[in-house]
Amino acid sequence: MITNYEYNINGIGIINPEIYGTACELLEDSNLKIINKLKGINQLGAIRYIHNGAHYTRFEYVLLQVMLINFLKDHGKMGLNSKKDYWKFFVDDGTNYKKKKITGTELLQLTVILGNMGYSKDTFSSNKVWYHYLKLNKANVKTLFKNGLKKESKKLFDVILDTNDFQKIHWLNTLFILSRKSEYDECREICELILNNILSNNPNYYIDLHTKVRRVSYIVMDSHFSHIPISIDLKSVLFNRELFIDEIEKKISGLMEVFNRMNSLLEDTLYLENNAILIGSKRSLDLANKLDNYLEENRSQNNSLKLIQGILMNEDSPFNKEENFSYNTLPWDKDTTLSITYFVKDRKGFPEDIFKEELDKINYLGSKCHIGIGFSPDYLKYRTVYALDKKISNNIKVKNCLKIIYNALGDYFRFKRFAKSEVNNGEFTEVVTKKVITYLFRNILKEDYFCEFNYEGLSDALIISNGNTNAVKKVEEHLSQFKRRFPENKDGMHEIFTVIKALEKITYRGLYVIYTGSLKFIDENKQSVCELDGIIFTPYNRDFFLKVVEAKRISNKHQRSKVALDQLNEKFTPLINVEIIENIKTNEINSYGAEISIT
Repeated sequence: MITNYEYNINGIGIINPEIYGTACELLEDSNLKIINKLKGINQLGAIRYIHNGAHYTRFEYVLLQVMLINFLKDHGKMGLNSKKDYWKFFVDDGTNYKKKKITGTELLQLTVILGNMGYSKDTFSSNKVWYHYLKLNKANVKTLFKNGLKKESKKLFDVILDTNDFQKIHWLNTLFILSRKSEYDECREICELILNNILSNNPNYYIDLHTKVRRVSYIVMDSHFSHIPISIDLKSVLFNRELFIDEIEKKISGLMEVFNRMNSLLEDTLYLENNAILIGSKRSLDLANKLDNYLEENRSQNNSLKLIQGILMNEDSPFNKEENFSYNTLPWDKDTTLSITYFVKDRKGFPEDIFKEELDKINYLGSKCHIGIGFSPDYLKYRTVYALDKKISNNIKVKNCLKIIYNALGDYFRFKRFAKSEVNNGEFTEVVTKKVITYLFRNILKEDYFCEFNYEGLSDALIISNGNTNAVKKVEEHLSQFKRRFPENKDGMHEIFTVIKALEKITYRGLYVIYTGSLKFIDENKQSVCELDGIIFTPYNRDFFLKVVEAKRISNKHQRSKVALDQLNEKFTPLINVEIIENIKTNEINSYGAEISIT
């Protein structure tokens, strides 16, 4: 059985994929209606709500993969036309298993179909909600789901839930759907073999080949929607057939390394982009509320497999209903967000259930704060994103901003030993400190200035610490390093010492965020409107939450405080949004400079 699907994919052109044998039978099965389902699922899931032109569907994504598989079959020397028992693609120990014979091409095409038919609308948002319900066995769904699986599928179910691999929940959906009728037993067994191989983290030749085809396909499609101008021309990729096939077959491939780097870039600018994570969280909350209602309305089926079947397959299921969010009506401030990205060293230190983590944060932060969490598909990046409601009133804006920062820094202490100390743009603590300080000033100043940090390459100028004694000690250690590195820079030493003097007067024992370098506020004309010499930020201090320090090293020590205070009042004070700040106090730091305290 062969079917040719001529299809014009916008931005890519006309493709003519052919689907063969068992893969074709599965795709065109009249009961499963896979084609209709895939046509109704957007490739980018909830991200489409913030990218109105993101129109590609899962069906187009499947066809593009099938076309690439056909290309390898027609022009490669990979033996994809050879038939053997499907079991022997995975277990070739000389035993005659007497299974249906399929070609390598059919196996690859089946892998594509089986890996997509279990998705629900809004893909990743649905996956994390469904995993949450299964993990907690809400409304008995875990018990029912597992009861509806065959023996080997149950083992795979346990592996995915025990390892908290919510990104692969759609594979379990596929196994449940295929377990409903014996006529799908061969496809179910093939799906079990494929999934078991994927979970082994030691993919065989065919699964590795599929992984590469899959990556090329989604990067070609999704790169059109990145915020930065990157895209891949498929025709250019395939122009040199021999080179492309040779690169696909290699264990270490220069071409695939390029695609791997583009994948990392797309994670940061598309899949894990701040507003993409926030809209995914909003959609997850919406799905969970509707799923609760669905379960309540179908309580009579609480002990029936029909409940799970309905959730996965019925058109009235929340997972299969279309939803529309308008980008212009999203409730948070889309331009002012705080995101913290962890490069994961040990995943066990991070939340097992990120939807539960989102719910917990929402309960703590309240309705005027928005939160979203995302893992990269390989679980090597964990990103939390916060935003204030764009209609938040001035009298509670600072309070909620401080709650967000305090929560983010709480996570910093929870997760930092499980994360790598280096990230893309510097040391982790250095990056987090700059992000937190920038987010604070973006919310308390009248204008949205760019924060320019200059600390002479000494990352320990940025400090996150608990307790005043520890804070002073860390700044003193930084001063010692500065002296060794820049023994002639007396002004720099004086500025750091002024921060120490400001710290020594504080009795607060809680959380400190400290910066001892130069901080400039740059306006839209790229001009500096103000420069500060130090920051002491204490988000949960009742006496003040921020001190900004100005040091002066002029010959007349008695004039230092006055000159510093005059400069702060002239340059910094006018920048503060007095509509949201309760109190501003000025203090002299005798013989060193001055400070402004904000409460």
